[in-house]
Amino acid sequence: MADLFPFFEVPKVISSDEITAKQFKGIYFDFEKGDYRLDGAGRIETAAPYDVWVQWCLKTVYTQRWAYLGYSDIVGVELEEAFKQDDRASKESYGNTAQWT
Repeated sequence: MADLFPFFEVPKVISSDEITAKQFKGIYFDFEKGDYRLDGAGRIETAAPYDVWVQWCLKTVYTQRWAYLGYSDIVGVELEEAFKQDDRASKESYGNTAQWT
C-alpha cells in the first residue's frame, strides 16, 4: 500500500539579506495610469525586489482568466463569475478548481 503521507525535503528558506536586485530585476508599473512608471528623464524606473513580488501579485489578481491568449488557463482569476455566487464561502472558493499541470 502506498504511503498516505509522502515525505519530501523542505526547500531552504533564504533571508531578505540574501536577495539582491540582480536576482529580481523588474520595473515599476503604474496601475492607475496603466503604463510603466518613468523617472524625470523619461526612463523606465527599476523596481526593488520586494516591489517586483508585490506587482506580480497584483497583476495576477487583476488579470481576468482566459482574457488574454498570451497566458495559460492557470493564470488569472474569475472575479466576474465569483461575484455572481450567492454566499461568501462560494465567492472565496470559486475558481480554485483549476488543474495545475
